[in-house]
Amino acid sequence: MKTTKIQVFLIGAVSTGGVGVVIAFALRQLPPLAAAAIAIAFGLAAGGLAAAMLRDPTQPLHEALRTFRKQEYRAPIQLGNTNPLEQELTEVLTEMSTTIQASQEEFQRKSRDLNFFIDFSKLMTTAPSEGKILPLVLDRVVHHVGARSASILLLGSNGDELVARAVRGGDDSLAMGQRVSATEGVYSQVLQTKKPVIQRKGVRDRTLSRISPQGPNEDLACIPIQIESRLLGVLNAGGKKDDTGFTHADSEFLTFLANGTAMVLKQASLQSHLTAIFLSIVKAMVQAMDARDRYTRNHSTRVSEYSMALARALRYEPDQLDGMLFGSLLHDIGKLGVPDDILNKPGKLSVEEFEVIKSHPVRGAEILAHLETQLPWNILPMVRHHHERWDGRGYPDGLHGENIQYNARVVALADFFDAVTSDRVYRPGMPLKQAIMEIRRGIATHFDPKLLPVATEVLELEYKRIVETIGLG
Repeated sequence: MKTTKIQVFLIGAVSTGGVGVVIAFALRQLPPLAAAAIAIAFGLAAGGLAAAMLRDPTQPLHEALRTFRKQEYRAPIQLGNTNPLEQELTEVLTEMSTTIQASQEEFQRKSRDLNFFIDFSKLMTTAPSEGKILPLVLDRVVHHVGARSASILLLGSNGDELVARAVRGGDDSLAMGQRVSATEGVYSQVLQTKKPVIQRKGVRDRTLSRISPQGPNEDLACIPIQIESRLLGVLNAGGKKDDTGFTHADSEFLTFLANGTAMVLKQASLQSHLTAIFLSIVKAMVQAMDARDRYTRNHSTRVSEYSMALARALRYEPDQLDGMLFGSLLHDIGKLGVPDDILNKPGKLSVEEFEVIKSHPVRGAEILAHLETQLPWNILPMVRHHHERWDGRGYPDGLHGENIQYNARVVALADFFDAVTSDRVYRPGMPLKQAIMEIRRGIATHFDPKLLPVATEVLELEYKRIVETIGLG
């Protein structure tokens, strides 16, 4: 192309230069040198203009290739429309660009799906509780699928109702705990066929209007939650944020989430059953233990009630509440290793006898140590450290401040409160107001200061309830 431009330039310069010579001779009054200069100037100008106007036919193709090298597949491909070849090249390159862009977006989506599947699979191996897994699933539905709203409804005991167990987004038309019929509309179709159903805009359905933020004008994907052909409920996704409607790929992703959710719910149900069995065994053990000490009968049960009330006020998660329940019930299990004559001595204990009593946190931790890896909760700190003090003057390890496990700090407060409000052979129990004052005095020395805002009100209410139900000894 460069050679062609040079040739055009020379031809233009010579031909136009000749014209300049003719003009110069026509103007005879000019000197010969001036005429020659005019001829040369005309020639150079005309040659340069001709060369500049010559278009490189491959330039647009080079520009298109440079666009591909930069991976700018969304940039329009334009080669011009001067001849059929350029038009065909434009169509081919545009089609290639569109295909590559679609493939790139699909690869990115599959990559996100794969990363989430790996993380979700890891989570399932930890046997998370229903309270943890359901919100996580709905977060993924909203953010990953791009739904405006999402919900999980589980079948009730009678099988003809669905209960909302988790809700995200929408206009709050479906509330937590709300019951809807399982025998109408899209729910009936999904539960009968055990297959996903995608509702399109414009479908008028009474059930759909209760779970979609825009009523019947929203798309809906309803996926069965099932395991081993046993239906547990449905997973709903309402309305795409980009208004494109739910796709087959969305249905596949939601089905994976629903199947994973079903596995977790089955595990949670099994764990709940085993927890109930274990709890009944622990309660029987605690009653037998408390029966040995006629001065502290039902002490462990009351401490557990106070601890659970505090934990609920502190907004513990469901699985954390389970851990608190067992840890507080078993906090004095080490007293099984204390001789009866010391445990039931009516008079003042000797220094040696008191040291035996003080050994019960360590004995309790030793008794439960073999269960540490078998239980889903870490209850040993509550057993070993419920007599530690915030100022470090407690026992058995002299821990202080934040070094004392949080649950153990809660149990320590509950244990102290029950001890001072219960009757002993050597003193009567304190009145409620005096006990609350003792707790206030013990803040920052005996107890965690952060527990005070909830402790006084919660313990006062729980004390009144326990007086009417369990009794104080």
